[in-house]
Amino acid sequence: MKIREIKKRLNEDDGYIWQFSEYKNGPALCIGSGYVGNLIEVPLSQPYQIVLAMEKSKEGLNQYLRKIYDGLEKLIQDPEFQDLMEGRDDVENGVPVFYIEKGVLIETVTEKISWRNITANGDLIYDNTHFDSAEKALKYGISEMGYAIKSANERLKELAENRKKVTERKKGYIQERDYLQRELDRLTP
Repeated sequence: MKIREIKKRLNEDDGYIWQFSEYKNGPALCIGSGYVGNLIEVPLSQPYQIVLAMEKSKEGLNQYLRKIYDGLEKLIQDPEFQDLMEGRDDVENGVPVFYIEKGVLIETVTEKISWRNITANGDLIYDNTHFDSAEKALKYGISEMGYAIKSANERLKELAENRKKVTERKKGYIQERDYLQRELDRLTP
């Protein structure tokens, strides 16, 4: 996604976070804050349309977001918009950045490896997940998977304990049902 080019065409440097991300509407251009990352979305699915996360209409947006909304409305009509949405940013004098996504090492470029910058792919950079070397990213990924495995093991243990408790309750229910059935059988001729 050519986020830098979209921002340039809209003449925007507004302090909002622009990124390629995925929320409930699927992969999308997202404009938001550190608190709500998708105040405005333009999903990759066509026909392109603007989706608001928290407002019912653009009238509920502040003046800065409304300006972005209006600019996007016009830009969506541009025949080149599809290329902007599906292309990749050109980053002049880019520095390599490495990160792990869904268990895969990703290498791309950016202007600077720091929060609020984005990669050439449009992914938002976080100081603790994006690195200047493949080695650092891989070590981070291995560490994160270690935490995930530990969490999964704890959950499996918890589920096993719950299964044991539910099995015991089920036995009690069967005993109670059988008792009630015997009582009913005793009362009916």
